[in-house]
Amino acid sequence: MDGAIQNGRPPSGSVSTRGSLTLSGENALRAAYKGDLQISGIAVQKGEQGGELLIWESLRFAGIDAASEPLRVSIDDVALADFFARLVLDANGELNLREIAQGTPPGGLAPPAREPPPQRSRA
Repeated sequence: MDGAIQNGRPPSGSVSTRGSLTLSGENALRAAYKGDLQISGIAVQKGEQGGELLIWESLRFAGIDAASEPLRVSIDDVALADFFARLVLDANGELNLREIAQGTPPGGLAPPAREPPPQRSRA
């Protein structure tokens, strides 16, 4: 995803960290992080008046130990507080949250239309 939301407004919210970030290397950058990360007050809406699709008060990752070389990620605890998602299953069996996360392909071309699942006939 390129950071844009195709069919919804960009989310509001904040990100905070408490920890230690280490950067090193001359030819190849190496990074390591130890600490916590919290994403708070997220609200994603569909269009200007489409209503709220996804909301959470707090998503917290505690005890992160991550490094780029060798690649590793360890998280002690994940906590999601006060969340809400408006899920709608369409006639093709797809969830509405999928459409807000899809980016537009390069060149601005729309993705090909998917055919609906075959209908089962009863004999």
